[in-house]
This record gives sequence, structure tokens and C-alpha cells, in this order.
Amino acid sequence: MRAALAAAGATFVSLRTLADGLLEVRYRFLDGRFETLVAADSLNVVDAGICLEGADSALTLDWRVSRA
Repeated sequence: MRAALAAAGATFVSLRTLADGLLEVRYRFLDGRFETLVAADSLNVVDAGICLEGADSALTLDWRVSRA
């Protein structure tokens, strides 16, 4: 999680485990503070916490991190 956020230029703030395999990730990016819900097993975004017009699930927090 921290490596994925750092690779995107964001700063990790906190992490909270929720029900149904979800994580609430809080981080800072540019001048904003964000809360994003992600699937714990894949880091796929469930709710980006910003308006993406229904495209939240097309994102993942680890888009720049190699899974090799």
C-alpha cells in the first residue's frame, strides 16, 4: 500500500480494515486529503472518494507498482 501510494506521488496517512474484504485508505496527494475504499486482495478501487462518474472500479492503487 505504501509503495503503491509513494510511486504515484502520494503520502500514506492511515489504513483501516473494514468488513467484506475492504480497506479504507487515507492519503495526501498534491494539496488534497483523500479516503479511498479498495479491495484488500487486489487493491482495486471500490470507491475512489471523488467523482469519477461510475468509473471507480477501473482503477487500482498499485497501477505503477510491478507485481513481478
